[in-house]
Amino acid sequence: MGCGVRGPRELAGRELLGALLIDDEDGTTRALVDLDGSLPGRHAWVHARQGCVANAAKKGLARAAKRRVDVDVADLCAQIVAQADRRVAGLLGSARRARKLAVGATEVAEAANLPLVLVATDASTRHRPEADQPLFHYADRDTLGALVGRAEVAVLGIADDHANLDAIGLD
Repeated sequence: MGCGVRGPRELAGRELLGALLIDDEDGTTRALVDLDGSLPGRHAWVHARQGCVANAAKKGLARAAKRRVDVDVADLCAQIVAQADRRVAGLLGSARRARKLAVGATEVAEAANLPLVLVATDASTRHRPEADQPLFHYADRDTLGALVGRAEVAVLGIADDHANLDAIGLD
């Protein structure tokens, strides 16, 4: 829709973002981002790339809805970020309850081979693990800390389904 390249339906919620087309009482149509397309209603799908979102806002959503759609690129992007942040918070909460979350540089280092490590964007280099773990920079230390019930956290590691951090004394 944004770039004109169609993807298989299986990519919905992963590579393709859903835009729920909503008809307001005043006759206007607007788009509400629905990352995985789980909300009921007519969706248009767009790749999770800035250029595709911009093109979709400019003309693709209107083409999909077959009518004018009131949409702003900045608003769509803000909706995407807000929903992604809520999803990350939920997933981290689930990992914490399942005891699959290593919190802090020491715990992450002791729990080698974690499939995912989040590093705060404002963390110093001394907090970054040296292992070959995939690292993603996300939020600041205060935000990461708030997500796991601490004042601040520089590094979080998430274990896979086969690892239980209780086994190595971490929680």
